[in-house]
Amino acid sequence: MQQHAAELSKELDRRAETIKWLESQVSKIRQESLDREADLSRRFSNKEAGMKVEMETVAQERASLCNKEKAAKQQVSNLKRHHQAELSRVEVRVKETLLAKDAKINTLQEEINGKQAEIENLKRTLLKHKQELDI
Repeated sequence: MQQHAAELSKELDRRAETIKWLESQVSKIRQESLDREADLSRRFSNKEAGMKVEMETVAQERASLCNKEKAAKQQVSNLKRHHQAELSRVEVRVKETLLAKDAKINTLQEEINGKQAEIENLKRTLLKHKQELDI
């Protein structure tokens, strides 16, 4: 019986050792798990912070582009208005020039008609003088 008690005691000691070893393994695995969790948390936190910075940068760039687009649209609008005003001024000048040209043509035509009438009168006068001299 003592032998059996000694064997049981040894078996208990072995099992106690096994339990201690298993507990140390569980503790070691828990610590590794906590370390991995902390590492992942740090990585996620760093990525999250990086993403926030990147999102802020993208938002700033978008705002800047929107402002540039608005300024460009305003500039296009101003250029169109200026161009239309310039076209209107040119149209007025062209019309004035055409009217002046037409008036000048009419004046010159009247002068031509007047000079042709004078020439006809002079021809008749010359013809009349020639006939008078021939008599």
